[in-house]
Amino acid sequence: MTVEQKVEQSEASAQTMHRMLRDMENILKEFEANEARHELIREMDKAILRSTLSPQEVFDLIIRECLSTTNSQYSQVIRYRRNKLTIEASSDRTRVGAELPLHQSLCGTAVLTGEIQHYADVSQVPEGKYWPSYMETKSELVVPIKPEHSSRILGVLDLQSNELGEFPSTSVAFAEVLAGQAAIAITHTQTWAGISMLYDISTELLSGE
Repeated sequence: MTVEQKVEQSEASAQTMHRMLRDMENILKEFEANEARHELIREMDKAILRSTLSPQEVFDLIIRECLSTTNSQYSQVIRYRRNKLTIEASSDRTRVGAELPLHQSLCGTAVLTGEIQHYADVSQVPEGKYWPSYMETKSELVVPIKPEHSSRILGVLDLQSNELGEFPSTSVAFAEVLAGQAAIAITHTQTWAGISMLYDISTELLSGE
C-alpha cells in the first residue's frame, strides 16, 4: 500500500468516525428531547386531571413552556367559539380577552383548515391573509388545538418569533405536545361545566323551582 493510499484510508476512517459521533450525538439529543416532552406531558396531565391548577393557570403554564422550549418571543393560547377567536392566555397579558380576525390571520387559517400554519417569513403570506399581532413578528407557527382522535378544533396555539426562519423541528414537536395539553385542559373544563350544569338543573327540579 502506497503512502497516498494510507493517507486516503486514514482520512476515510476519520470521516467515518466523525459521522458516527455526529449520528450518536443527534440520537442522544432526540432522546433527551423525547424525555423532556414525556416529562412535560406527565406533569401537565397531573395538574389538569387532578385539578391542582385552574384552566387559566394551565393556559398560563403552557405560555411559559412555549417561551422556554419553542424558540418563540410571543406565545398565545387562542380559543375558537361561535366563529370567534379569543385570546385566553398570552405572553403579553394586556392582550388577554382580545379577539383576532378569523379570515385575516394564520390562526384563523389553522382553525378553518385544521392544519398547522408554519411560515419562515410572514411577509410571504398571501395578501389579505395576514393580520400581524406584533409588528416585530418575522416568522410564525400556529398549531391547532384539538382533542385526540377528533377533528373538532377548540382553538390554536400561536407562536411568533422576531427572527426569520422556520421553527426548529424540536420546537414544532413541543408545540404539538402543548397544543394537545391545551385540548385536554379545555375538554376537562367543558366536562366539569356540563356536570355542574346538570347538578344545578337537578337541584332546581328537586326543589320545585
